[in-house]
Amino acid sequence: MNNDQFERIIDMAKDKKYSSLNYVDFEDLSDAMIVVDEAEVKLLLDRSKEPNEIYYAADDLKYTLDVIKEHSIIGLIKFIPLEAIPLFEQHGFDIHCIFQDYILRDLDQLTGLKSQAIEMQFASIEDAKALAKLSQACKGMSRGFYGETEEWFIEWLAENKVLVHRIDGEIVGFCCISIYSDGEVLWIRELAVSPKFQGRGIGRNLLKAGLSYGHIQGAKKGFLAVDTENANAIHLYKQFGFVAKENEFEVQLINK
Repeated sequence: MNNDQFERIIDMAKDKKYSSLNYVDFEDLSDAMIVVDEAEVKLLLDRSKEPNEIYYAADDLKYTLDVIKEHSIIGLIKFIPLEAIPLFEQHGFDIHCIFQDYILRDLDQLTGLKSQAIEMQFASIEDAKALAKLSQACKGMSRGFYGETEEWFIEWLAENKVLVHRIDGEIVGFCCISIYSDGEVLWIRELAVSPKFQGRGIGRNLLKAGLSYGHIQGAKKGFLAVDTENANAIHLYKQFGFVAKENEFEVQLINK
C-alpha cells in the first residue's frame, strides 16, 4: 500500500461505525494489501505479520463477515465490539485475547514514589537486539503477546523509554513506558521478565520504577491494557492501585 492509498482509506474509515483503522499510521500498513475496497466495507490484509492481520472499517458487521468469507480472508482481526463476539464465532472466528484498559487515577497517591530512592536503568538503542531476544522468549506467556522485534524497539526508543533490570550485565526484564496527553498520562506499554528470572520481584520493581519515572515527569495518571486472563499481571497492577475501566475492551478474534 502506498501513502496515497493509506490516506484515502483512513479518511473513509473515519465515517464508519466499526473500525480497526483508528489507531494506525502508514508504517503499520505499509505491507498490507487492499483486499476489499467497497463503499460499505474496507478490508486490508497484512501477511507480513504473524499471524496474518485483518484490518477493517464498516457499518455492518454481518456484511463484513460475509465478505471475509467470500474472499477467504484468514487472520487476526482487532477492535471488535464485545457484544459482537457471538456473531463472529458463528462465522468461524475464535477469541484470541481480550485486553481490558486499566487506569491509575492519581499517581500522587503512591506515596512510596516520593519517599523511596527507586533505581532506574534505561535501555539505549544498542540494547534493542537484547530486548527483542528477551521479548521473544516471553512469547505466548500471555494471550496475544508475540514478542517485539529489534526494529520495533529501535523505533520505540527513538521517542520513548525502556526501563531495564540487569543481572551480571544481562537484561532480564524490561518495562516500555511513554507519556502522552500533554504530559498528563503515563502509559505502561509492555512489561516482561525472562522466564528464568520470574518470581523474584523484578516485574514489581520495574513497574514501580516506571510509575516513579512518570511521577517525576509530572504525569498525573497511569494507563495500561492487560489480557483479561492474565491473572498474575492483573493482581500486580491492582496492588499499585490500577482499576479496570468498565466496558473498555479490545477484543481480538482469529479464524484459521
